[in-house]
Amino acid sequence: MKVADAFNGQHLLLTGVTGFVGQAVLAKFLQVVRDAAQVYVLIRGKGDITAQQRFDDLVASSRMLGSSSEDSGVSNAELAELLRTKVTVVQGDLAAERGDGPPLGMSDSDFAMLCEKITMIIHSAADVGFTNPFAVALRANLLGTVAMQAFAHQCPKLNTFVYVSTAYVGSNSKESIMTPTAVALPFDVSSLVRAVEAGDEEQLSRYEHFMLGCGWPNTYVMSKVCAEGYLHQYQGDLPTLVVRPSMIGCSYWDEVGWNLSKGGPTLSTFAIGMGAITVLSNSRHSLDIVPVDYLANLIITSTTYFSQLPAEQRKRIHIHHGVMGLHRLQQKQYFATVVDHYRSSPLPGRMRTPRTKLCVDDNHLKLELMARYKIPLSAIEMAASVWPGLLKIKPVKQLKVALSKTLQLFDISMWVIQREFAFVAGDELHAMNQLSDPRERRLLHRDLADLDHDTYVRVFCDSIRSLMLPNKSRAQSKL
Repeated sequence: MKVADAFNGQHLLLTGVTGFVGQAVLAKFLQVVRDAAQVYVLIRGKGDITAQQRFDDLVASSRMLGSSSEDSGVSNAELAELLRTKVTVVQGDLAAERGDGPPLGMSDSDFAMLCEKITMIIHSAADVGFTNPFAVALRANLLGTVAMQAFAHQCPKLNTFVYVSTAYVGSNSKESIMTPTAVALPFDVSSLVRAVEAGDEEQLSRYEHFMLGCGWPNTYVMSKVCAEGYLHQYQGDLPTLVVRPSMIGCSYWDEVGWNLSKGGPTLSTFAIGMGAITVLSNSRHSLDIVPVDYLANLIITSTTYFSQLPAEQRKRIHIHHGVMGLHRLQQKQYFATVVDHYRSSPLPGRMRTPRTKLCVDDNHLKLELMARYKIPLSAIEMAASVWPGLLKIKPVKQLKVALSKTLQLFDISMWVIQREFAFVAGDELHAMNQLSDPRERRLLHRDLADLDHDTYVRVFCDSIRSLMLPNKSRAQSKL
């Protein structure tokens, strides 16, 4: 299997390039395929800032797009030239309301041009906030996918549609083993789409409570579940591949330590380093944190593999996992390494020296949370109700904010820490192993068994320091 041959002469539409995964995919794609394909990136404008300006500021100047791998045979200057000549920026908006005009908020001319040319789509754009209101998550992740699929159906030359979802769509199951299979939704997704478009808050509230009751942990995961359900319901004859990443960490092989994600494991790891989180479950479970550069390589190889399957096999939706799988990190090892790293390489402005107490069980953890966070927060709030001026005292106000944010962080992250998620590989590893060209194997083939866990956790810690505290003096890593 040769990636350059699969993409030769293709016209690829890529969404999400201002984000973490999209930038990694674009960078590696240009280095592998070089000038064999034309790429179109859909970016929304922001106020007076055009899509092209946002691309120049956020993407073209990115560390990942500014430095080419030594194995690629593409110099940094050549990579910059590919960005200029082989990437076309199209202004649009996935959240644009559906109406009589062109979808995705595009101009008539851009819509007509893309419809006529596009042969492949990789849809990686998403709002990854775990605490978004349900309507906000659905508008970004469900309606955006609805619009992308509708657009894909209007492209007569389209041969491949790839949707980047999340591996946690099956987290409502009590089983720890997660297979790459479709998730059954017990309702018609089109009725939910209509409720979102109509702004029917009462109906949306019923859907939200129903899905939470079914066991899905947050509005982000629920919106991805609904998006996948819609893709299955309205697939028609559209050849569709779904890639499901687990939690995403910084790069490990390419541009080591590159990180744009301020959510997920980044936030909880940062809180430990700042001394905000001081108690954890003494869990024997694992954490599946996949390096973003490995994920980008997997998306490219999986897309190539899927695009070359016989037409009959492409009539059903294929699902690939973008995960660490058997090579996932052990929680106790991960948290111990984080504490050790931030003790030896302290974060500026930390609340206290990092330390974590491991609880015997979940009940012990609840008692510790009560004693360390909930009771002190309640005491401050009760005292402030008697003496309002208390919160004008800066240290008291800062403590209240820190306690509140830490409790919120526990609320949004405990679902993934207190149970095991063992993701089973699909055809994605087979796809990566099918690479036949030596250059492409050097660029794309990665064996997760070669990833040293201790080194990766420390690289991740340093990437978090650079991301969360970009303008403060930083102690050097003691790697």
